[in-house]
Parts: sequence; structure tokens; C-alpha cells
Amino acid sequence: FFKGREGSSRFIIYNHYKPKKHLTPSFSIPPTWDRYIGVDYGGAHTCADFYAEDPSSNILYCYDTYLEGQMPIKDHVKNILVKCGGRPVLAVGGAPSEEQWRREFGQYGLFVSRTTISDVEVGIDRVNDTHKVDGIIYFDHLTGIIGQKETYRREKNDETGEPTQKIKNKNDFHYLDSERYIISEIRPLGINKVKVMRL
Repeated sequence: FFKGREGSSRFIIYNHYKPKKHLTPSFSIPPTWDRYIGVDYGGAHTCADFYAEDPSSNILYCYDTYLEGQMPIKDHVKNILVKCGGRPVLAVGGAPSEEQWRREFGQYGLFVSRTTISDVEVGIDRVNDTHKVDGIIYFDHLTGIIGQKETYRREKNDETGEPTQKIKNKNDFHYLDSERYIISEIRPLGINKVKVMRL
């Protein structure tokens, strides 16, 4: 529907994401697999994406998501820790200016690192490069992040008809912001065999 409406896939930002290749039915995550969390803060929308890494292939499986608002931070932390099965190897999130959010999360037991990649376009490139090598697979029931992945696009220049650098409705894509934060850190070269250094 989106492609037909816009008339071109040039507007799609994650053009290396392919549903036929990058979706899978859910399965039980082995307890030995490393887990990672991307977090996007907000009073109305606090979001988290959860990834588990297959040690035999280094493929990341996005196995769960979280999106809630208007609740105490301690409740967000409790809910997120339950979904990740305890302590993740790494949690990354928030804009550089959101230090208070990270501090509050840490006080309740979830230590979220500040992203080292503040540039949105660099983060997008790292996610897209990881898609190129089939490095992220999504459980197919996660309609929130999948729907955002398939509709994340550039605005169109009304005069030329070409895509601009501006992201359409950018503030609505909480799942993808969360993803960008964590993938930028653990896949710095966009290669699915690059492992994060343990803290």
C-alpha cells in the first residue's frame, strides 16, 4: 500500500529490511543467549526493544517490545527487566540530554548507557547495514515495530517529487528510535559478527 501510494521505494528509509527474510515465528529464547535492550524515554511513551543474540551466527533476534506511558519509572524498570529475563549484557538509550532519565532508571536497577551515536542518520545507516547482512530477525507477532519498520520514510519535496532528508512524522517512531540506539552500539560496522565488548 505504501509503495503504491508514494510511487517509489526511494522514500522508504529501511530499504534493506525484507519481511520475507527478516521475520520468523516466535520461539523460546535459550537462557544462554546474550540479551540487549534499546530504550527510548518519554512521559507519554517509554519504549524498549529486546534482542537476543544467537552465539552460533551472531544474528540478533528481536523477540519482544515494550511501549507504555504515564506510570512511575520504577514500574517501567520492573516491566522491562521481566521482559529481558533479568540483567541484559547492555542497555542503551535516550538522547544525550536525557541523563536524568538514565539516572532514574539506574536507581531502580536498570543501568542504561548513553548512546555514543547522537546523529540520527549515522544510526539509521548502521541499522540498514545490519539488515544488508541479514543481521536482525524479528518475531512476526511484533506488529508495532514491524509496522514502523515498513512505514518509516522520507518526506517528499513537493517541487521535485524527490525524497528529502526529513523523516515523515519522525516523533511517532519510538520503536525505531529504541532500535537505533542499541544497534548503533553493538553493530558499529553494520556487520552481524561484530560483538559488543562486555562491560
